[in-house]
Amino acid sequence: MNCFLKELFIVLFFVFSTNLFTEESFESFLYESYFSADFIQITTKDEDKRTITGTIKSSRSGLFKLVYLEPFKEIIASDSIDLYRYDPDLEQLEIHPLDDLVENSPVSILFKNKLELEKIIELNNCEDLKDKVLCVITFLNNDFSINDMKVKFKNNSLIEISYKDSFLQEIRILFSNQSNTQIDKNEFKFDVPEETDVISYKMN
Repeated sequence: MNCFLKELFIVLFFVFSTNLFTEESFESFLYESYFSADFIQITTKDEDKRTITGTIKSSRSGLFKLVYLEPFKEIIASDSIDLYRYDPDLEQLEIHPLDDLVENSPVSILFKNKLELEKIIELNNCEDLKDKVLCVITFLNNDFSINDMKVKFKNNSLIEISYKDSFLQEIRILFSNQSNTQIDKNEFKFDVPEETDVISYKMN
């Protein structure tokens, strides 16, 4: 599960630079309370290439919801305490303590605040690329399996994330229809369908 999260989830909310445009990109994105977008994730290794599409919603109050649409369907959501992973084909729901899985994984920067992020990631550098800003970051956890992470902004909006995982796969996540408008808490809710097999990994 942890490897799954590390492969599929990664969003940057902490970048800075002495360059004014880069700094503006960082400031505007860091202090936005909400983020939603459609995405296409492209995973490449050697000649093998896989494409996944979906949507994402997140809030700095600790809520997020990802819906994978094609080629498989899956929902991953958090209520700021637990993480829920629902597979409609298997009719199975897994419940995990959130901190056990995402404290040192990219998904954590979807909803943590600035002070929390400063304990997790470190900026290597940012540079202007014509009308875009490209930032490179590393995670402070030495055991972290993500390498060569790059985040790209355009007009202060996150448009792309790329990185390599522990399996030497190259992952690119392309965002579209981005928005920072407020998201109702009800949109993060996950209602368990009837006859779902529930597997809980929470300690009683």
